[in-house]
This record gives sequence, C-alpha cells and structure tokens, in this order.
Amino acid sequence: MGVILKIDKGIRKLSEGLSFAGAIWILIIMLIITYDVIAKNFFNSSFVGASEIVRNSIVGIAFFMIPWATATLSHVRTTIVVDRVGFTGAKILNIISYTLGFLLFVFIIISAWEPFVSAIETHSYEITGNFKWPNWPVRGIIILGSLLSAWSCAVYVLQQITLKKEDKLAGVENGGGVNE
Repeated sequence: MGVILKIDKGIRKLSEGLSFAGAIWILIIMLIITYDVIAKNFFNSSFVGASEIVRNSIVGIAFFMIPWATATLSHVRTTIVVDRVGFTGAKILNIISYTLGFLLFVFIIISAWEPFVSAIETHSYEITGNFKWPNWPVRGIIILGSLLSAWSCAVYVLQQITLKKEDKLAGVENGGGVNE
C-alpha cells in the first residue's frame, strides 16, 4: 500500500494543479466574454470564436476540476444514512459509493477514447467563420480527468477495505487519501 500512497500523493498534486489551471481558465473565459460583450455593444464588432471557446471550455474546465474534488472528497454527498448504520455499514456504503464512482469514470474513459483518437487522426476541428478550434484537447482532458478521478476512487475503495475501527478513531474514516 506504501507505493500506492506515494503514487496517490503525486496524483493529488497533479489534480490540484489541474484544478488551479481550471480556475485560471475560468478567469480567461470571463475576460473573453467581457471583451466580447463590450466589443459588441460599443464597437459593433465581436470576439471571433468567443462562443466556441466558451462552449468547449466548459467541459475542459469541469474535467480539470473534477479530479481534485474527487481526491479531496469534495463532491456533494449526504451522510444521513452513513451516519446511522455504524462502522461496518458505513464502510460497506463507502465501498459501494467509491466503486460506483470508479466505474463511472472508467465508462467515461471508454466512451471518450474513440472520439479522442479519431479527432487526432482526422485533425478534427470545430470551425465557425475564420475560427478553428481543435477537438482533441478537450477530449483528452476528459480522459485525463476521468483517469485521475478513477484512480482516487480506486484508492478510496482499497482504503475502505483495509480500514479498521481504530483507524476511524484516528480520523481516516472518510475515505482516506494521503494524510498530509
């Protein structure tokens, strides 16, 4: 488990970096939208490709941020049932939850792989007027974000399987991750 935790620590740092990049990306999108609105209203022109950039960026930003939310257990979750079923029941529910999360991200990877490869091989672009936006980067971000999130879910499953009651008292009952 020691090697897994070392890899997990690196994955968490990468996930944190991607989340930060996603936040910067949001700032850039805000500036593009602001510029586009001002240009349309005051100068009767627009930012060519603004809508395509925003449309494609939303998915990229989400998959830059999802791995960090997964790694830090920051997804919205209700514990009303988990809090009432005792240690073993909570452990089983967490294993089921993290396994379903793992499967979800694996299925996303599987479904995104072929369009990603196809976009690279065919040099697929979204074209509007004079603006060209390549399709492969966002498709690759979906795969990367899903891969990192699947990893975190798998680590949490392993940690829940090996979790002992005394670990709960030490404060690692919520799924684990690398204790920093």
